[in-house]
Amino acid sequence: MAPWRRLSGLVLAIVLALLFSGFDLAPVHAGPTGAPKENYQLRKVFPGDPMHIPILLYRYRHTEDLATGVPKDQQPTANVSWDRNAAGFQFSVGGTIYVVVAPSLSRFNNATTIAVIDIYRLDNPATGQWTVVDPQLRPLADPQGRPLGDWRTSWYPSDQWDVKNFPAIDAERRSGLHSERVADLYLEEVVKKHHPSARADVGLSERIPCNGPTQCRANLQVGAWFPDLRDMRYITEEKSDKPPAAAQNAMMKIYDTWTSRDFPVGPDASAQLGYHDFTTPGDDPAQGPAARALAPGADPGGIDFSTLQLRYLAEGQGGKLEYAFDASATTGTDHGPTEGRLAMARASDAFFVWLSLPSSTFWVNLNPAEPDRIVDDRLGSTDVGRILLQADFQMKKLVGTLIHPDSPIGQQFWGSSNLAGGSCIAIRQWIVPEPGRRVRAEWRPVHRGCAAGRQVGDRLFAGTGVDRQRLCRSGRGFGNRLPKSGLAQDQGRDQRCT
Repeated sequence: MAPWRRLSGLVLAIVLALLFSGFDLAPVHAGPTGAPKENYQLRKVFPGDPMHIPILLYRYRHTEDLATGVPKDQQPTANVSWDRNAAGFQFSVGGTIYVVVAPSLSRFNNATTIAVIDIYRLDNPATGQWTVVDPQLRPLADPQGRPLGDWRTSWYPSDQWDVKNFPAIDAERRSGLHSERVADLYLEEVVKKHHPSARADVGLSERIPCNGPTQCRANLQVGAWFPDLRDMRYITEEKSDKPPAAAQNAMMKIYDTWTSRDFPVGPDASAQLGYHDFTTPGDDPAQGPAARALAPGADPGGIDFSTLQLRYLAEGQGGKLEYAFDASATTGTDHGPTEGRLAMARASDAFFVWLSLPSSTFWVNLNPAEPDRIVDDRLGSTDVGRILLQADFQMKKLVGTLIHPDSPIGQQFWGSSNLAGGSCIAIRQWIVPEPGRRVRAEWRPVHRGCAAGRQVGDRLFAGTGVDRQRLCRSGRGFGNRLPKSGLAQDQGRDQRCT
């Protein structure tokens, strides 16, 4: 037999074996056509991002904790394993924000055709209060009318959507339906039947949208799926130099961190998870003494973390960032670990804003005669801009209280101004931050005598939850290493750690 015939026969045998087994051959897809949407962005974000919260709730209900309570006969269609991706997309109806979360559906013949769909309604953005709703966006209830909208207690999904009832969609499933596409189809085929105005503008996928045969990334970019989507986010990505299960393991680790931190769901969830501590999306959480002292179950012993402030930054070996914090001591039992984690995250965010924006943007202006010049547009989109505005407003309130004519200081101020009745004066107040100081110093261990000397070192080391002398001997402060010189001088003292 000719070699080409043997080869063609082998190929035919493989094709027939696949067709009559539990597998389908994925057809080759033509890429989507059209130009990328204007202002569309695909970006990696921290775990605990506001769009990540509904997916964590979904995993709590359908993969982990509550999933264990699903009756055995319903588990194949009600549970979603970690090897299946989940994605959520935000839309608004009547001014209320909703997020639809959907899983991927396998192309294999023996896999389920039912997509477990959740729709979450955001009731309070300030606290992260979510309610599970049905496809008509009503609070979820069972056939007897009993409420099931509390994500903490009910595993019942918003919908168990069987794509087998939609021949065209089921045909598409046979080449693989990724979670982004399932959510897109569900929004079009189900949600919009009741609410035609529903349009998704923000999305998040656990894994980065694929560039494979289904062309998820390109379909989202050109608007073939979710035409109004402008902000697509993701948490992790599969890399060629890592095992295939690395992304799945990363998502499981993030989930475990979320549960260990008591299920944070508010705007500060990402900070509570510890992923903001001078890292960028994709980095592992910080592992220094400060992070360990603020970890769940840690006993920080004698430190008031609500007073935590960043004091030192340095570039260490290999370009790694080294930093140290300052916090006050306390004899109370409430050490403020939640406030401490938020303080670390805010310091980190402010640091990266400072790196990213030019110094000319760091201003705020509450002059009533200049309503169009309140804050730089770039700075105004950050927490740094919000905090600067709050501080400026608070300063003006304070000055107004101090110079009010009815106050003792105000009487003294106006009495010494030699102004005639009805006269006005212009006063300008502004906040000038203390300058940061760069210290060129050789990194070396800090001797324990410094920590015992009631100098700045004492404030940095005291009450870290571990032996203070051991921390001094190792040369590590509350966070990372401290420089040899400049410690005591920070408070105007002459003593140095030597």
